[in-house]
Amino acid sequence: MVFSERMATLAIRETSVSRLRCGIVAIGMLGLTTLDFRESLVVLALLHRSAVKLGVDPNALFLEGAEQGNPEVAEQLRMFAKRERVDIESMGFRETNSPDGFLYERSW
Repeated sequence: MVFSERMATLAIRETSVSRLRCGIVAIGMLGLTTLDFRESLVVLALLHRSAVKLGVDPNALFLEGAEQGNPEVAEQLRMFAKRERVDIESMGFRETNSPDGFLYERSW
């Protein structure tokens, strides 16, 4: 999860769609035996926000990630792609800047 959270931040800093793909695929590779998918929703929200900020269709990225990932998790990624509203603030994050640049910061 930490890797995918980091990819959401680096995607903005580097203007990199590739970083977003890596973050989504990393979550998709996990199995439901090692992952409570509810925990991943926060990180998926950050990846979604980064896609929007970069002007990329987040739904397409999540559907693409579902095709590359673990079948157990693929359906969860597809369901997340259908969300109409994704709000990182309600997930406990805010956008800020650090000395290194853009950062998703926990607000809790």
